[in-house]
Amino acid sequence: MKHYIPLALLLTTIFLQPALTLGQDNTSPGPAKDSGIEAEIKETPSQLEQTYTTIQSLETEIATTKKQLKRETDEKTRDDIQQYLDEQTSRLKMLEHNFIEIASEINVPEHESIQELKKLSWGEELNEIVTPVLIELKTLINEPRQLDRLQSEIDQLRQRKLSLTEGIANIDAKIEAEGANRKLKTYLTDIKKNWLEDLSDTNTQLTIASQRLDTKLKNKKSFASTIEQLFQIFFKKRGRNFLITLLSCILFWVLSGKLCNSILTRTLSRTKKQASRQRVIEVLLNLVRILCTAALMLGLFYLLSDWLLLVLGLMVLLGVAWASKSTLPLVWKQITYFMNLGSVKEGERLIYNGLPWRVAKLYYYSKLENPLLKGGVIRLPLRELTSMTSRPYDKDEPWFPTKDHDWILIDQKPWKVVFQSPEIVRILQPGGAWQTFSTPEFFLMNPTVISKGFRITRTFGIDYQYQEECTEQCVQLLLEGIQKRFREDGFDEDAVSIFVEFEEAAGSSLNFAVLIDCDGELASRYMKLYRLIHKYCVDVCNEHQWVIPFEQLTLHYEGPQATAEETANQ
Repeated sequence: MKHYIPLALLLTTIFLQPALTLGQDNTSPGPAKDSGIEAEIKETPSQLEQTYTTIQSLETEIATTKKQLKRETDEKTRDDIQQYLDEQTSRLKMLEHNFIEIASEINVPEHESIQELKKLSWGEELNEIVTPVLIELKTLINEPRQLDRLQSEIDQLRQRKLSLTEGIANIDAKIEAEGANRKLKTYLTDIKKNWLEDLSDTNTQLTIASQRLDTKLKNKKSFASTIEQLFQIFFKKRGRNFLITLLSCILFWVLSGKLCNSILTRTLSRTKKQASRQRVIEVLLNLVRILCTAALMLGLFYLLSDWLLLVLGLMVLLGVAWASKSTLPLVWKQITYFMNLGSVKEGERLIYNGLPWRVAKLYYYSKLENPLLKGGVIRLPLRELTSMTSRPYDKDEPWFPTKDHDWILIDQKPWKVVFQSPEIVRILQPGGAWQTFSTPEFFLMNPTVISKGFRITRTFGIDYQYQEECTEQCVQLLLEGIQKRFREDGFDEDAVSIFVEFEEAAGSSLNFAVLIDCDGELASRYMKLYRLIHKYCVDVCNEHQWVIPFEQLTLHYEGPQATAEETANQ
């Protein structure tokens, strides 16, 4: 086999000699523009002819090698010939590929990449609806990088071409200088032949790269045209089918919803007391709507013969069904609550965030109400109610301790409720000071409401010298005196009820309990009434000249008794 290889290389060199000449011409000095892309493109006709000549020579060489392979009987030699034949066949395919690019001026790799999209696996086929859009977006983003990459490739090929040309010239000089050393000349000649082949390939690649760069520069699209092409690609087929199906499903969902609402309205008017039955009907109707919408989507994909979208739709439905397997218990629990069969029932009372609420409506977003709070309506997802429990309530059961404009006592001081909502309660003190509480905090304070009426109780004492008449006469005189002064100050007898009772015999005084029951209209005068009780009691004592005792301290001495004389001396 080895004696055939030099012969093949010699034949290849003969046929590739014009390529060497072309490479040497390309490296000759000239105008600055000849070294640019335009000069390389102008050489395309010569390069086309040269590539065709090279292809013919390789075809002849391959045919000769095949004949030699048939005649050869030695196995080892046949293996060497077959290996050489494979290499030359691969090179022939590359040259044919380059020849097609030069002749057609079409970027063959990009064209093949579009054909390869049709050979994607079944998993990648699922993305075909958006693949063209993504490809165009990627092209739009990568276009500047592709241009830069092509320019770098051209620069590298030019540098390689210069290096090969210089190397071949140096080898020629070495061959001429060696004289009669035939073996060294033969070895240098073989190297030169290989380098000539590399130079020819470099010239071809340089021409193709320059042509690609020029084509990309000519066909460079504006941003607006690229966006327009994206929409054209999407809406050409699958985008149109998808939009038709989407609009049809939306229209069906809306119309079927109105039909279901009409059926539920008629059912409610006929079976007003059967709320659970109505909820069951509503759940069944919504389930039928969902199934019909899914069937409509798949049916439209089938009628439009869009098998990709049909398979995609089936896989989406199967994925949803598989994903809902883990959430099915929770969904079923929410359905039971929706049908008014859970632990929370419509029209009952429950506690949420520490406040009582009435379940006004059970739905996907349930409605809770508190009639005593401003803005006392909240909407909760049905899933939040699954952890709660409601109960029936009495019609007289309060929903909140206070109402707007109620007067309350906090630390025995009167305050007026001016605003209460689900978040805050604001109270106002006589004089203009106000204070704000969070509603749950205010609810737990359990304030005393005095707007419907209240009682003021005070204790008043007189001296022990009135011990004989304190339980009867003094009580009556004190009661009449206080009532008289209330009338003189303009208080309505119906708004104030006064009671005086003997309370106890204290350590230094005889105490009376003065009780005044007031109407809620007097709630704003609570502190004044508190002070008037003491004033009226003192006025009655002055009127009857009763002594008001003061706190006394009594000492008991248990030592030896002193004589009268000692006491006098002291």
